[in-house]
Amino acid sequence: MTCSDCGNVYPQYVYESILKIATNDPKFKFKVRNTPYPLTAKLLNLKKGTDSAVIVFMSSLSVSVLSAMIVGYIVSERLKNLKHMQTMTGLRLDAYWCGNFIVDFIKFIPIVIVMTGGQKLLKKNYDTSVYSFLVFPLSNLAFLYSFSFLFSNESAA
Repeated sequence: MTCSDCGNVYPQYVYESILKIATNDPKFKFKVRNTPYPLTAKLLNLKKGTDSAVIVFMSSLSVSVLSAMIVGYIVSERLKNLKHMQTMTGLRLDAYWCGNFIVDFIKFIPIVIVMTGGQKLLKKNYDTSVYSFLVFPLSNLAFLYSFSFLFSNESAA
């Protein structure tokens, strides 16, 4: 017996067979009603905690993948001397870094929308985390740009 309801249903068939013979009525029906207990407060709280854990896990996974992609691109660009080529053709460094920052910030927008929208969809009231998600790309990009110089090849980044 692998079904969780078998322990409840199997005796019903045995009792029905016995009562059919005892009452000498082949159409006798013995019905059993199986009503599950309501969820306990402990299980409901556990469910709330797992929803939060899923939000945290998916958010961190998506941000880490995007961060690795951004750092890999910066390191690859540095190794191929693409920035040097662009500055030799007249591009100013502030325009180069502002352009990269804006493009990388735009890459974060879908992730922020999904993370905040997921919280609203799950009816979680984490208002302060929504503000953190909105400010996070700015701080994360500054961190990624400053620490990208620690890597000497793209695969290590």
